[in-house]
Amino acid sequence: ELLFNLRGAEKYGLMKHVRLVWIVVSTTNFRQFGPPKGLNMSHPKVRLIDTDSFVGTRDQGGIDHQGVGYLAKTGSLHRIPEMGEWILLLHDDLLPTSEFSVDYLYDKVLKKPILYMNLDPYIMGWCDSGKPTAMHGPWFVNKCRLAEVERRYPARFAKVRLGNNRDADPRCLYD
Repeated sequence: ELLFNLRGAEKYGLMKHVRLVWIVVSTTNFRQFGPPKGLNMSHPKVRLIDTDSFVGTRDQGGIDHQGVGYLAKTGSLHRIPEMGEWILLLHDDLLPTSEFSVDYLYDKVLKKPILYMNLDPYIMGWCDSGKPTAMHGPWFVNKCRLAEVERRYPARFAKVRLGNNRDADPRCLYD
């Protein structure tokens, strides 16, 4: 799926807007299976990072809770070293199939990202009375804004990283 995703992104023009591609892998899976097969890890735009490098899943006693689920990853993207100011999160099973335009993500008139609300019928975790967002669709997120959301709800973000995946929905809180 990952290779098809990247090929589609290149074929349909998304890659010309991308500085770096971060391949986020579960540390457990990485140790067991190694890096994704067929991926050119020497490509200058490709970076592979395992979740232990940025999620921080160990509690104060040093116990690893392997909080590497979807919510732990999305709530930790801003912690990835060298991550750009703007992040476009694409899941490995989202396959680009038509020409890409920045207009899908950013409103040039209003000068702000476009939010696609109420596309999914559920919220994955606590959201402080927020509304559902497109949980499995592309997510255009600002690194500083995501860090600010974590500063607003530090205890909830910490619990999500320790595998308590219903304590917060970082994407919903951000949007």
